[in-house]
Amino acid sequence: MNKIKQEKGITLVMLIIAIVILIIIAGIAINLGTINVNISIDYKLKGELEMVQYAVLEQYAKYKTTLNENYIIGIDYNDKVKEFVSKNYKNVTLIQSINENNKKYEKYYLLNPDALKNIGIQDSTYSYIVNYYTGEVMNLNIYTTSTGTQLYIKGTNSNKKTESF
Repeated sequence: MNKIKQEKGITLVMLIIAIVILIIIAGIAINLGTINVNISIDYKLKGELEMVQYAVLEQYAKYKTTLNENYIIGIDYNDKVKEFVSKNYKNVTLIQSINENNKKYEKYYLLNPDALKNIGIQDSTYSYIVNYYTGEVMNLNIYTTSTGTQLYIKGTNSNKKTESF
């Protein structure tokens, strides 16, 4: 009598194929997760940039209403902004011309996280260069998003005389 040997269970080849398929699925999931994290970070950066612009324009409106220069806060960055923009931002032309006759509200200012708290923006870890008069805002720490979009908002008073390099 011939006994027929019956194999039960999985073979080594089937096990290797299953492991390879799981590794491929895990790789795809990790890649998609990384892309989603980058997209979230980009939205956060753009959203914070817009928040800063809104707060700056609100401060400028308060200044225009009261003529109280205490609403214009930050560290004077007028002397450094030209070099900073030409080095870190491509195809950006400053709206406000830079000269020694600029009034306080026409200058470019550096707003660090502490200054941002004073204008109502909490939990920011970035610093921004702003112009109260034009509404321009640019991120001092990160210049572009993961997709290459520049972190710069042109401003609302774009009919002003521009400064180019």
